[in-house]
Amino acid sequence: MGFESPQPRTSRKNERYLPDSLKSSAEKRASGLLAFLARQLDRIVSPDARQIAYNAIYSFYEERPLLASFVFAQILFSFIPILLFGAFVLSVAAFAFGVALIFTLFWAGVALFVLVPTLVLTSSFALIAYAWALSSFLITRQMYSWIVGPEEEPRALEHGTAAPASQGNGKAGNTGVVRFDRTAEKPAYTSGIAAGGK
Repeated sequence: MGFESPQPRTSRKNERYLPDSLKSSAEKRASGLLAFLARQLDRIVSPDARQIAYNAIYSFYEERPLLASFVFAQILFSFIPILLFGAFVLSVAAFAFGVALIFTLFWAGVALFVLVPTLVLTSSFALIAYAWALSSFLITRQMYSWIVGPEEEPRALEHGTAAPASQGNGKAGNTGVVRFDRTAEKPAYTSGIAAGGK
């Protein structure tokens, strides 16, 4: 007689409880999937609208059973081809959109390699032109003040082109506009009136 090792007692229990655990997990997943589909269907079509459609279909089936059964048979056998056609159209549209998006992004990236150096070049030209215009303006203004500015007031005083007394203490500026010296004393009008009375 040979010695046989005893089999563990837990193996039969595991064999007995394993299908139940799989069944319960499958039922839980199926119920969760059905609840998810019901929520999505409620988002697309409200329960009230579905109930109205169910009532209309049921009343149509009661009034015209032959026509309703014919329509039901047509829908039953044509639903799968229509569904496959819709899936094909959507997949082709999604593929075309993806290809178009990739094509657009690729050529936009290629165009950026041309645009960025062009913008650098044009910005450099714009900066050079602005610096040239600003420096020309500043140099011209400084040269004009050197040539015209110091000589204008003595010439105006020599030729008697100063502002008359009625305008106050006015002198011709660099641009020919009369400038008034606010620090000078104001003329006494009473003395002028008294002199006129004499």
